[in-house]
Amino acid sequence: MHGPAVTDRLEHAIKCAHAGGEFTLEYFKPGVIGADHKADGSPVTVADRGCERLIRDRIQEAFPDDGILGEEFGDEPGRSGYRWIIDPIDGTFSFMHGVPLYTTLIGIEKLETNHEQGEIVAGVIRAPALDELVYAHTGGGAWHAVGNESPMPARVTQTPTLSAATVSTTSLDYWDDPAGWLAIDSACKHTRGWADAYAVLLIATGRCDAAVEGNVHPWDVAPFGPIMSEAGGRFTDWRGRTTAHTDTAIVSNGLIHDELLGIVTKHVSV
Repeated sequence: MHGPAVTDRLEHAIKCAHAGGEFTLEYFKPGVIGADHKADGSPVTVADRGCERLIRDRIQEAFPDDGILGEEFGDEPGRSGYRWIIDPIDGTFSFMHGVPLYTTLIGIEKLETNHEQGEIVAGVIRAPALDELVYAHTGGGAWHAVGNESPMPARVTQTPTLSAATVSTTSLDYWDDPAGWLAIDSACKHTRGWADAYAVLLIATGRCDAAVEGNVHPWDVAPFGPIMSEAGGRFTDWRGRTTAHTDTAIVSNGLIHDELLGIVTKHVSV
């Protein structure tokens, strides 16, 4: 269990996610905002950049010695041993099309001495257009809040087998080889395209059983570890590693995780 150093940061992360999310809502009208394209072909808007800048400024004001890694403005090393990992708009494609399933993500990483990577000890997923939030820190439980309602414990489903499960993926566009997804589709009961980190919010709150994603970045998955662990589920990459510094992700209720791992390792080169 972590002390005030983590809980204070989580409390601030929740405030940052709310403030950043409110900023994005100013631009959340289909056809109103255009996008540039980054080197990898993914879209980026003035809302992405403005949201990340707002969150960075608030972090630096409250915790000036902490490092920050964000999707839009890269890595700023710190001196405290903590690093914030930010995705201002996870699901920019949804955002640009007026689909409310985009999220703002913040993970808080405790770095080991002289190491560039560490353990994610707290995380926040907020869906601004739905006014929905899930958050956790290691040892503190996972919590779910909608609007102004009091937070309630977030818990995963108890679906025992993949054959009874609903599994989501954002898009086959993100699978270098669709064979793995087609095998999952054959093995599970239902598949859905509840996109990006919104699917993880659904899993953490018992509304979906699992999600499998390829071609991710640390900022796409940074909050997942503590949220899923505290909600009773599991997060790994396709190699079974519990790390945000990866390019693949499996998020599940825990009970079907090994089945999913077995399928992707059999059908996809990892």
